[in-house]
This record gives sequence, structure tokens and C-alpha cells, in this order.
Amino acid sequence: MKVSVKRRCDMKWTDDQLRCLIENWDRLTSVQIAGMLGLSEFLVRKKARQLGLTYSPRRRGSFRTWTPEEEEQLRELAPHHSLSMIATLLGRSVSSVGAKARRLGLRASRRTPLPKTLEGRVRQVVLGSLLGDASIHVHTSAKTFYFEKSQRVDRLPYLQWTAKELDIFKPKIHLRTTFNTVTHRVATKCWLTTSAHTPVWKVMHDLFYRGAKHKRLPPEAVEELDGLGLAVWFMDDGTYVGRRAHLCSFCGAKAENEAAAKILKARFGLPFDVLKGSFGFYLVLKAKYSPLLFEIIRDYVHPVYRYKLGEDAHFVRVTRAFRFDAAHFLEGHGKCGRFHAHGWRLEVMLEGPVNPETGMLVDFGVLKRIVEENVISRLDHKFINFVDLRLGTRATSESLAIWCWDQLIGKLPYLQCIRVYETPDSYAEFSGGLPLKKSE
Repeated sequence: MKVSVKRRCDMKWTDDQLRCLIENWDRLTSVQIAGMLGLSEFLVRKKARQLGLTYSPRRRGSFRTWTPEEEEQLRELAPHHSLSMIATLLGRSVSSVGAKARRLGLRASRRTPLPKTLEGRVRQVVLGSLLGDASIHVHTSAKTFYFEKSQRVDRLPYLQWTAKELDIFKPKIHLRTTFNTVTHRVATKCWLTTSAHTPVWKVMHDLFYRGAKHKRLPPEAVEELDGLGLAVWFMDDGTYVGRRAHLCSFCGAKAENEAAAKILKARFGLPFDVLKGSFGFYLVLKAKYSPLLFEIIRDYVHPVYRYKLGEDAHFVRVTRAFRFDAAHFLEGHGKCGRFHAHGWRLEVMLEGPVNPETGMLVDFGVLKRIVEENVISRLDHKFINFVDLRLGTRATSESLAIWCWDQLIGKLPYLQCIRVYETPDSYAEFSGGLPLKKSE
């Protein structure tokens, strides 16, 4: 049925129409009231002015003017987020954001759909990792993308678990040693790298980088998280200090962190606060809600990171000793420059958390097999100088300790230290660093 609209400016209002206008003025717009009364919006506004009706604070808030700070935020967010996400970040309606963007000559980014390849656990591990330590890199020559994630050497089991979860991308784990020019320390890290020819990473790069050089904190990714994804994020970039759980999100702007906090509260009931530190913004959970977070993620947390849940992690050090006989010489070193032999002693030390299921850090049988296959079988009753070119004419106990480390790192989780005894009273100890180079 078509409703006739009276457009006469001098029309007479009935008592029912006036009552409807006055009662609904604070909660409905003039367009909605005009539709209810079958009048034009012009007549409704004119009568409201005649009656002295003004906008209530609530209605005035819905039509609030844009501040210069909000316009600056809109300029910053438009290239990286969709209109709906910007509206959530700024606390405005989508139509308001769209209208202001058009006036400023801005074009908001379209929402990036996640690839169908990323489903189930794979999706959660990827999203949690990218919110944490992982990153997407670009091969500039081939213009292809690949996923990369690094951990300390003693966190190798966690990286191996990640590789198993992302098995469809055929990831590889390798070691990389770097020298920190600030602390003057050598650090060896484990790196997980996927295939550079997987188109999935192009989509994830668009989501997390949006054309920027540095990674961002996309609220769209936080919206997709479940318990597993949140656990991976917490294992990568979470801490538990003073009974308060922290999620580091330094890569995100303040608005992105605030949006992430709102989403986490809506999805998991976790009221995070946004605080600013020396490196950027981060999310902090109130102490009384930390048990709720741990209840959500506990089943997914790897044993390596159980200590982050505030549990009493039992760290132990395990040592296994091996003996072998081998000969060597040290060129230009007096009597040691002549061919001679020793009864060597090798100690392999591991340190890490006790697995609550097995009650062990490592099976001694497995430890023995790995060391004998990779080290003892190559040294026992051999001429050490000719075992490896990296030993050459400098087959000292120090060089041998480094060589043994290079053979075992990556094969033995939680490897902490190598000791090589040349005599019962003299030994060399190595705990990681730069790999041994070839002897000149």
C-alpha cells in the first residue's frame, strides 16, 4: 500500500502526531519519525524546531563531528583496512566512515579473505605465528613469498612441532648463527622456512603488511583466532609477569591494539588493556582473568612453554658421557706436533623441562644412539686431523668440542653444552656460537 505524504508546510498536526514526535525524538532519527507519521523529513524537522526540541547527548553523539585526530587516523588506516574494520576501530558507523573517506579522497582497502588452503589447525598455527614471531618475506627477484619463523636453539622441539603442523607447505628447519654488534654475543637460532612458491603467503602478506614495510596487527586475523591460535600467539610473544598475562603487539598501532582488545573480550571474555612500552603497544590482562586465559590455551601449549602458564616447570640437566680412542697431532706445537693418541672422554649435556607425560627430558637410549651415530662412529680409532677438513692441522680439544656441537645441534633437542676431555684433568667446553670454519 502506498503511503501518501503531505508536503504542505502549513499543515495542522494532530495530538497523536505531536505525541509520537516528542516521544521518539531522542531515540529515532528524523527520517524514521517521518516514515512513521507519513510526513516528509522537512516537516518533521520544522515542527521539532518550533517545539524547541534539541538533540539529546546520545543522539548528538551519533552525529558528532569529525575531529582532526580522527581524520588523521582515517588517513592512516584507510590504505590497510576495510570500511567495516575502520568503523570498528574508530567507533563510528560504516556509512559515516565511507562518507568522510570520500570527502577526503581516500579509498579504503578491501577485506582480504583467507585462503581456503588455510583451514582447521593449519589456519590457527599460521595466524598465531604471524601475530607472534613469524613473518612473510619476499623474494625480490622472483617476486614470490615465503613464511619464516625463528626460535632459540633450546626451543627447537617447539619449532619442530610447528613444522609438523604446517607439513602441507613442506617446511625446512635450519640453523643460523649471528653476531650481535650491540651485546657482542654470538647467537645460534633455529629457523623454519616454507616453500617460496606457495601462493597462500601472498594473501597473508597482503593481510599482515598491506603494502607497508613492517608487519601490522590486523584485527581481521584476531577475529579468526580460536584457542589454538591464541595459544600459538602467547607461546611466541606472550609473558606472565606479576600474575598478569602480556601479549606483545609492538607491530600494531594504538587503534589496531584497541580493536584487538575488543575482539578478544568479545570472543573469549578476556578484557585486555592496551599499554605503551618502550618498543610500542602491548596487551595486558588483569590478574584475575589470567586463569581464564590459561584454561583456554592450556591444552595447546607445548611443553617447552609450560612455564609461561605460571606452572612450576621442572627444568633439569641431563649428561651422558662417552669414551673413544683417537689420534691427532698439532702442527708446530713441540712434542704435540708428533703423531700421538689419547683416550678421549665426551660429555653431552642437555637442559630443559621435564615432560609431564613421560617424566623424562630425554630417553638415554635415544641420546646414546644419536651421539654414537653422528660423533663416536666418526672419531673412534680414527685420525682426527683427517676426519673433517674443519679440523685439519688444529685438531685441538677446543676445535673438537665445536665440531661435536655442529654435528649434534638440530638433532638433539635441548642441547646445552659439549665437553671434550683430552686428558682426565683437561677439558674444553662449548655452549654454542659460530660454526667451525675450514682449516687453512
